[in-house]
Amino acid sequence: MDNILNFRDVGKVIQEICRMNGEKTENMMKSGVLFRAAKPDDASDHDIKRLLEYDIHTIIDLRSGYENTKSDILASTFPLQEVNSVDFSSRKTIKINLNGSQYAKLVLSYASRAIAFQIIGYFLICQKHWAAQTMATKVIGPLGLGKMYSSFFEGCHDEVRKIFQIMTDKQNLPLFVHCTYGKDRTGFIIALTLSLLGIPDEVIITEYSQSHENLLSLYPKMIKDMGKIGLGEGFAIVDPKAMRQMLEFLHEQYGTASDYLSSIGFEYKSQQIVIKNLCE
Repeated sequence: MDNILNFRDVGKVIQEICRMNGEKTENMMKSGVLFRAAKPDDASDHDIKRLLEYDIHTIIDLRSGYENTKSDILASTFPLQEVNSVDFSSRKTIKINLNGSQYAKLVLSYASRAIAFQIIGYFLICQKHWAAQTMATKVIGPLGLGKMYSSFFEGCHDEVRKIFQIMTDKQNLPLFVHCTYGKDRTGFIIALTLSLLGIPDEVIITEYSQSHENLLSLYPKMIKDMGKIGLGEGFAIVDPKAMRQMLEFLHEQYGTASDYLSSIGFEYKSQQIVIKNLCE
């Protein structure tokens, strides 16, 4: 890809890791059904051609509205549609903000009363930027990257359910999932998907860690971007320990990915459809 960084075929990578490690799993993800990357906003004509060659049908954009600056060619090739649209085009973009109101409420519950009142006050006077920065500096920052990943389990029920529901329909595949850098929000969704398939934790962590080398050229910019929203350098890195902490939280709090998805209303029958759609 010219301008879409951190792009990879998740199934292909998982197959390679399992082959190298001698891992055998009950369900092996197919190549060519699930892709991940950083933001595709500056996609070149060549990048769009590659996406079409991969026959990608659905782009899931996990970012909030203010992060989105999609190019005209990408917007015309993969037009924005609602999740529950009855007139899905063969190629589309669906926005599912993983840092939505449900997540904001959860993060607010972690704050002290004084900080919570300060954040609410900023919202009341329409200073969303200051509210977000205070939330990042005073609440998310002290949590650390691993606990931030773990918080997605509790703060994104509706969003996770929507994403997995999309995967139950073969017409939506192949699927391309991205956020800004393709490591945090995207990493959470990809890890949860792989865990549902029964992929071992260490294989999931190795797949996640590939983002480190893929994003090296962006690291200085990532540090600046994190600083702008009140987060430290530790949030700019790709940290295997953070992913391991997230997966440990999943197992300790819920048991399995299947148990977690069932707890948020995505039933076992639907889970089996996702597994069938993604696996060989």
